[in-house]
Amino acid sequence: MAERKWGTITSGVTFESLATTIVFFEDPKASLFGRRGKDGGQDARSGDGTRVFQAKHHVTGSAAAAIRDAKSEAEKIEKYRQPGHSRHEQWQGVTHWRLVTNAAFSGFYAALEASVPTMTASQRLALADVLEAVAPFHPREAASLVGALRRQQAPDETIEGVFGAKHLGQNEILLSLAWPLFGGAMGAESQEDREAVLRELCALTEAETELALQLPRGLPNDGKRAGALVTRVLEGGPQFWSEYDDTAKVLCIELVVALMKQQPKRGQIALLKALVEPILSVERRQSWNDDRTVTWRTFEIAPGSSAWSARETVLTQVKQALVVEATPAESRAQLWHVFARARDGSALERLKWTYAALTKRQANLNELTEAREVWDWHRRFDTNPQVKAAADQLENLYTTNDLANEFEPLLSHDHWRERDTRALAKAATLASAGQPEEIAGFVERAVSFLGDENKLYLLGSIAWSMGEYAESHDAVRQFVSASL
Repeated sequence: MAERKWGTITSGVTFESLATTIVFFEDPKASLFGRRGKDGGQDARSGDGTRVFQAKHHVTGSAAAAIRDAKSEAEKIEKYRQPGHSRHEQWQGVTHWRLVTNAAFSGFYAALEASVPTMTASQRLALADVLEAVAPFHPREAASLVGALRRQQAPDETIEGVFGAKHLGQNEILLSLAWPLFGGAMGAESQEDREAVLRELCALTEAETELALQLPRGLPNDGKRAGALVTRVLEGGPQFWSEYDDTAKVLCIELVVALMKQQPKRGQIALLKALVEPILSVERRQSWNDDRTVTWRTFEIAPGSSAWSARETVLTQVKQALVVEATPAESRAQLWHVFARARDGSALERLKWTYAALTKRQANLNELTEAREVWDWHRRFDTNPQVKAAADQLENLYTTNDLANEFEPLLSHDHWRERDTRALAKAATLASAGQPEEIAGFVERAVSFLGDENKLYLLGSIAWSMGEYAESHDAVRQFVSASL
């Protein structure tokens, strides 16, 4: 797509015609006035009557001239809206006025970014609102400005509203940034623009993940959260100027390499889900709206496409991280989840690779538990005999572990009808123990298997059954007394 050079338009009439045509393309029910001379600040009006557009062509393309005109028009509009003015009726119902100009705002964005530290919280929120309209046309500048708003801590501010006082601060600003940047992602054409936007959207994903811990109800469920928008950008659609596969590939590899060196942070775990899992998925889902029509589309990426090439490169890096001994255990656990979801039809090859990776390093129980997601479905439901045999081989690798062999039959849902019988039998065995230390040892092994003592409730049926032995078996009574 060729670069859009608005500055090559030298005629005000031509510029106004182009501006109103764009408005009509976006809103077929818009009113285009196109009259010469005084028009009361209205060249076009949205179909619902709430938004007014005015086109101003500036010969010099000066941002200063555009800002000067915007301030001048704002003063006029304030007078138009006063009851008794001859244009008062013309402006009734209007909530937004937008100036369409050919001015170059690159220097303007830099000046805005430099002034962020001096802005109040309400001014920053207003700036984020304005960015939603302009980010598609200046994605890289918008990404840089969003980054400044994210990094610069805003002072708390209290404003009076219709419903009383409202407290504003950095949390409200942070939650307002992802959606305008998503608009910038739609308008990005060059590789530099795409990387700037997607990198900042990923940074917002990490920041929002940390912010969620501070909010009493967590992040808003409004469809405008950065993690969900990262995934939508990767899935693409007709509303995007270009695809993000190559850009996402670079960021995915950076993330996986970082996880090979250190334990994952909460934000990085969120990015694995928002960024890496979608690029490894063969199936993509897109959604967009056009006027009153909402469209959903599901498709599979094809071998040989740029999306497939990016997927293969990232998958190779994930595999490398899983087999390298130096990769931290928690990072490896998270990467097994990612690998398990990267299904592509080659189940047998994936299972064989998984077996080789786990046996080469003699994986411990924790890793086997995390990796089990790779083969568990095939073990339980796959009808292909070769695939099922490979899955059974991996399951044997898991169940030969002493802890898995002891506790899996007590907790597995595969044979849920037998769980009560097994719990009764285990309780009888523990009650017959000669020493209370044997019962304590069972509890310690259970905590090790479950990974958290707060999950001991999963073995509550055994504890309940053992209670019946408290009066007749010394070991049970002594264990309870010691525990209390």
